[in-house]
Amino acid sequence: MDWRAEFYRHDPKLPLDATEQVLLEDDLRVRLRVEFTAMHEHRVPAILTMPMGVEAAPVVVLLHGVTHHKDAPYLRSISRMLIERGVATISLDSQYHGDRAREDRSLSVHNFTSYTNRNASIQTALDCMRAVDYVRSRGELDGGRVGFAGFSQGAILGSVFCARDPRVLAAVLFVGGGNFLQLYPPAPHDEARRRVEAISEIIDPVHHVGLISPRPLLMINAERDERIPRKCAEDLFAAAKEPKRIIWYDAPHSRLPADAFREALDFLGDAVGTGQPARVEGAA
Repeated sequence: MDWRAEFYRHDPKLPLDATEQVLLEDDLRVRLRVEFTAMHEHRVPAILTMPMGVEAAPVVVLLHGVTHHKDAPYLRSISRMLIERGVATISLDSQYHGDRAREDRSLSVHNFTSYTNRNASIQTALDCMRAVDYVRSRGELDGGRVGFAGFSQGAILGSVFCARDPRVLAAVLFVGGGNFLQLYPPAPHDEARRRVEAISEIIDPVHHVGLISPRPLLMINAERDERIPRKCAEDLFAAAKEPKRIIWYDAPHSRLPADAFREALDFLGDAVGTGQPARVEGAA
């Protein structure tokens, strides 16, 4: 029995009660700040960016890294590159980030140090599922063609989302990893160690990533990563199943070259396709 699945079940029929506000509209795209209801009565802020003049655009869900937010510069950059290919994007604030920030909460929700982190990690995966529900509620988007790209903590949390939501056709994990229990020194008390081990058993992506198969997975990692040890990236890749690919770049954690993004764009394009120009009423 896949007992971990019980933590990640969601109700797609839960009313979204979505709100929308136009942030930008030009010849290339329209950007909306949206908010919708997720599991456990959470309200999730997100930015939906749609290409202008495109019919039934596929969508890529974007998830930021620790301390960042839904409108981080690198998310804007990859969103624009996808928009130029006729692909819409939706980026959301992880739990305790961006518009959901709280001074009394840790931002490193992937850590195994507290049950609050455990719950925030699970909540963020559920929020991504609700983002897909929202996308599927919009007639101008193709909710049957959804991909994912996550960065750092977004790759860690997002890999679980992709594993648990079969509607995601392909996943790109930038500078992510797994099997993080190996980074925790022996705890001073048995109870503390048992807590860390119990949390890791639920949320560590190494226990989930194999479920992404048979959908394709691309991992993009940095050889000089000062945050994610190479062993953690290799362990996550080993736990994944085919089809999978990992690419290493000679770069630190936050300085991946432009080639890394081009690889991701091509990979996602192969998986979800591109949008088609909208039909003009009355055209031959």
